[in-house]
Amino acid sequence: MRKTGWFGVILLVAVMLLISALPASAGATKTPFTGRCEFVEDSGGPEPKQWYSGQRMHYRDGYADLVCDFSDDRLDGFYRMMLDWNVTEYTSPDFPYFWLIGNETGDLTAKDEGGEVLWEGGHVSFLYEPGKATGRAWLHGRGPYEGLKVQSDLWCDLMAGIGPSWSGEILDPGQ
Repeated sequence: MRKTGWFGVILLVAVMLLISALPASAGATKTPFTGRCEFVEDSGGPEPKQWYSGQRMHYRDGYADLVCDFSDDRLDGFYRMMLDWNVTEYTSPDFPYFWLIGNETGDLTAKDEGGEVLWEGGHVSFLYEPGKATGRAWLHGRGPYEGLKVQSDLWCDLMAGIGPSWSGEILDPGQ
């Protein structure tokens, strides 16, 4: 056989191996959802650290407590977002407050009313205007939701009273 013939055989075997692996995920289901959260009173947590490097503010171990309501009840609950920022503070005579532009990252944990952890994951966001941010969140199910995964877009417009809002999918890989 010529070299191109062997390459074709190897390519065909590789494709067949990939296709044979697909039925394992064929039972996966994706359930779309939307939801919205509201900030709630601080329930106590670590003392955040803040420092400046030139014009940049760095903020570590901050947090926000949220109560969230989703179109899929499996996601409802109390959420704690850990916040790490690398941002620039801006002020303007047009606004009576300052705002932040930059990146935010952190862990994300959801609990039910009894305090049982149901979801754990993280988030990344970009703060781009006063009170506005957009980003992504991902969660892994715990307890009754073990094995489920969530991928979601996040956004908020705090000046308009919106957010954080979510839109995404719950992935159930099946058996």
